[in-house]
Amino acid sequence: MNKCKDITIKIGIIICMLFPILMIYATPISFVCVADVFIIGVIPFLFFLMCKDGFDLTPVRQFIIQYGFMILINYFLVFSLSQINDLFGVTGSMGRYLLYFGGMFLLSDLDDKYIKSAGRVLRCVAVASTVYLFIQILILEGFGWYLPGTIPFLKTVNPQSFADQIFFMLTPGSNGRPMSFFQEPSHYGFYIVIALYYELIYEKGKHFLLAIFLSVGVLFSVSSTGIILTVFLWVKYVINGLPAGRARRKNVKLVFALFICAVMLAVPILNTNRMQILLRRVGRSDVYTGRFDGFGVFAEKYSLVTMLFGHGMDEGYYTFMPGIPMTYYYFGLIGLILLFLFCFVLYLKVDNKSKDMLLLFLIANIGSNMFFGHFLIPCWLFLRSKKRVEKISGY
Repeated sequence: MNKCKDITIKIGIIICMLFPILMIYATPISFVCVADVFIIGVIPFLFFLMCKDGFDLTPVRQFIIQYGFMILINYFLVFSLSQINDLFGVTGSMGRYLLYFGGMFLLSDLDDKYIKSAGRVLRCVAVASTVYLFIQILILEGFGWYLPGTIPFLKTVNPQSFADQIFFMLTPGSNGRPMSFFQEPSHYGFYIVIALYYELIYEKGKHFLLAIFLSVGVLFSVSSTGIILTVFLWVKYVINGLPAGRARRKNVKLVFALFICAVMLAVPILNTNRMQILLRRVGRSDVYTGRFDGFGVFAEKYSLVTMLFGHGMDEGYYTFMPGIPMTYYYFGLIGLILLFLFCFVLYLKVDNKSKDMLLLFLIANIGSNMFFGHFLIPCWLFLRSKKRVEKISGY
C-alpha cells in the first residue's frame, strides 16, 4: 500500500509540475482541458490511499478548506441575492476551481523527498523550455521563422490566440516574443520564477550556474512580471545568505563586486535585439495600463450586494484582470478581505521557505492572474507548515 501511495503521489507531482503546459491542450469536451483530465484521474486514487492513513489537517490544508467553503458560500449567496447571468458558466468555473483545490489539498505539506522530486521535474522542464526558447529566438532573429512550442497533433484550447501571436511575431518590426512550450511569454517567465525559487530559496543556491542560466532565460523572454520576480528572488537569496557581524560586511563587499560585474556584463546584453524589445516595452505606457486596467473594477458602481459578495465566478469581465481585482470581481469585498486574512494567518504558520513562496505568489497577483490561473497548483505544492517540517525533521 505504501509503495502504491508513493507512486501515486509522484504521478500527482509530475502532473502538478506540468500543469501550466497541460492546460494549453483541449479535449473533445469543450470546457475540459488535458490538465483537468489528469487531475480528475489522480484525485480519487490519492484520496482513497490517504484516507487509509488519515488526514493531518495542517495549516496549509486548513487554508484550502476555509477558502473552498468561502467560495461555496459565496456561490449560494450570489445565487440567492442577485442575478447570475450565466449560471452554467459560473457553476462550471467554480467546479473546476474547487477541483484544483482538491488537488492542492491532497498534494500539500508533503515530505521533503516529494518536494525534491517536484524540484527535479521542475528543473528538467525549466531547462528544456529555456533551451527551446533560445532556439526559437535564434531562428526568429536569424531566419524570420517561428518554431512552435506546441505538440503538432494535439488541439489547443485557444488555437486562435496562438495563431494571432505567431502572426504578430512574424510581422516585421512587431517585437515578437517567443513562448517556448507555454501559452504566452509571461507563463514561461513565471514557470522559470518557480524553478528559481526552488534553486535559490529551497536549495539555497546549490546549482548556482543553473540559476544564472534560467535568469538569463527570463530576461530574454522579455516577461516584465518574470523579470521583477526574478530580481526579488535574487535579492532574497543574497539577504538569506548574509551572516551576522564581520562576515556580513565581507559578504556585502562581495555582493557589491558581483553587482559591478553584472553591470559590465549587462552592457553587451543590452545591445542585443531582445533587450531592445524589452527597453521599448518598458517605455510603452500601454504595457502598464493594459496590465493594471483591471484595478478599475474597484471604481465601478455596483449594487451593495455585488460590492460585498461579487458576481460569482462569472467570466463576463471586459478587460484583463490580475488576481487581486479578479478576486474582488468574483467574491466581492468580503471575499477579498477573507482571502488576505487567510493568507496572513497561513504566513504565520508556514516555515521560512514557504513564506518566500507565499510572498512571491501574492506579489505576482498584483500584475498577473495567479490566484485563478495555470500556476495555482504548482505554487501551492511548495508550501509546508512549521509543525509539519518540525515533525519530519524530528524536533
